[in-house]
Amino acid sequence: MEMTEKRRRGRPRAFNAPAEPNAVQSLDRALRILAIVAEADGLSLSEIAERSDLAPSTAYRMLTTLSNHGMVEFDGPEQLWSVGVETYRMGAAFLRRRKLVDRARTVMQALMESTAYDPVSGQLLSVSFMDYAMPRAGDAPDFVFETRNVPCKTNPLGVKGAGEAGAIGSCPAVMNAIVDALWRAHRIRHVDMPATPQRIWQAIRGTRTA
Repeated sequence: MEMTEKRRRGRPRAFNAPAEPNAVQSLDRALRILAIVAEADGLSLSEIAERSDLAPSTAYRMLTTLSNHGMVEFDGPEQLWSVGVETYRMGAAFLRRRKLVDRARTVMQALMESTAYDPVSGQLLSVSFMDYAMPRAGDAPDFVFETRNVPCKTNPLGVKGAGEAGAIGSCPAVMNAIVDALWRAHRIRHVDMPATPQRIWQAIRGTRTA
């Protein structure tokens, strides 16, 4: 009976074998060129070759390979190379590394955060965490992170900013979900932030007594 070698999951057969020098060198050059292109709004082939210390023919081969994968794009009329949309899509994977507290902050803002002022003097009443809601891990729902890449139509790369995207959209998304559920069950059209349990209960009770 012929015995077959058992391979460890997640490792190639030649895991400890030295890598091909040419393959490593090509990958290193391609990544270096990609970093150079990312630092500018557009570079010519000669500029990229000069900054990467490579021959123009070598730089061109690397750029062509990166372009085939959408990592860089070439502007024919301007003769300039720029970062491609696939680079931005891969960069979006970094957002999955955000900590739970970063993901939960704006969600819990919609559910719990509320500042109270004296109606007469205007004095802030929720001045400490004794009076101000402090979200804890048990208050946050479960999170599933995913991206939906819809190219932007207002620029050639189809990219959008991601700096405050989570902070801008999460509160309306949470409130819309709550109001959608309340409308289906109780025909409630509006609830103010924060959507605390007491506020939701009062809204439901108001429909029953109306």
